Amino acid sequence: AAERELITSLFDVTTKDALTSVLLVTSAEQEESNSSLVALLEDRAINVTVVKRLEELQSARADAYDAIIGNKVITENCLTNKPSDLDTFVVSTLKALKKGGVLIAREDLSGYSAREKVAQLTHFFDLFRTTVNGVTIGFKFYSLKQINASIHTGGNFLDVFWTLRKEYFEALDENQKTKTFRDFLDTTQYTDESIRAYEWIFGDNFISPGGYDENLEVLKRFGDLKPGCKMLDIGVGIGGGARQAARHWLKPGGKVLITIYGMGHGTLSAKFQAYVEKRKYFLKTLEEMVEITEAAGFENVQGTNLTKRFRDILLDERTKTLNRKNEFLEKFGEETFNSLLNGWNDKIDFIDDDNHNWNQIFATKPL
Repeated sequence: AAERELITSLFDVTTKDALTSVLLVTSAEQEESNSSLVALLEDRAINVTVVKRLEELQSARADAYDAIIGNKVITENCLTNKPSDLDTFVVSTLKALKKGGVLIAREDLSGYSAREKVAQLTHFFDLFRTTVNGVTIGFKFYSLKQINASIHTGGNFLDVFWTLRKEYFEALDENQKTKTFRDFLDTTQYTDESIRAYEWIFGDNFISPGGYDENLEVLKRFGDLKPGCKMLDIGVGIGGGARQAARHWLKPGGKVLITIYGMGHGTLSAKFQAYVEKRKYFLKTLEEMVEITEAAGFENVQGTNLTKRFRDILLDERTKTLNRKNEFLEKFGEETFNSLLNGWNDKIDFIDDDNHNWNQIFATKPL
């Protein structure tokens, strides 16, 4: 069952016609799993090459494979503790893949005491770059998923796999500090220290205005959520909202609800424009968001301006933090305190100038 999940995910990002050759990188310890993977691929008339030693991968033909499946290569070879060998594995994989080729990397991390290995490997794959014949290559992150079969049969939530696509990138400018948008967020607004400070203000697992209570009010807009529902969580923080929805309901029925920073109708100040540029925001007015949602094919689109509520939340959070200033300073320091305080003050000014809005879109997918 686990092997079928890997092959299904491979076909989710490719087409049968685009897959003619697959390289399986594995070890002798995975013989049963390897046989299943080979059989599933050969049933689809795909040529499969199997290598069981990393040295064989290093000597693989360049630009030869449409896809590579790594079956527990990193964990079984202890590559997380061998940075140079891990680099060699990824470089060899990139060289062997055709442009646009896909890597499915399955790893069972349940044996590691450090649960952050999942995040560390995701970060590693996302930022890795190498130069071959003057061209910068790396992976474009597609997805990270758990093996459902391992969850249901053994309660193992750390048997996971990454789906990555080989891409060509522009060479980094010497003044460029970040490689991807995810990297930019991780090293600026959403550092570990910033997230801990946000959680102190908004509550555990929440990093957005209003925290648990406000998110629950937003979720109630769905109205008819019932146990057994499924919800798609897109870019809403560090998981608090998804856990909250799971505890209360589980499964929207064809409806979409978006809360999003937006742009008002006032004359945009230079300070606000600099703020937008620094945060890499792509802001639209409420009317533009309604048009975009309708153009995407949704029906019964309702746009609501939540900016007044946003302003009230900012004032409330600023007051609460000022009242507990000494406690905050002990935990996070004056620099973080001043950064947050300045952020609240700036946002309130932006709202008063009708520059910064907080909007909500509610729509229905047509039958």
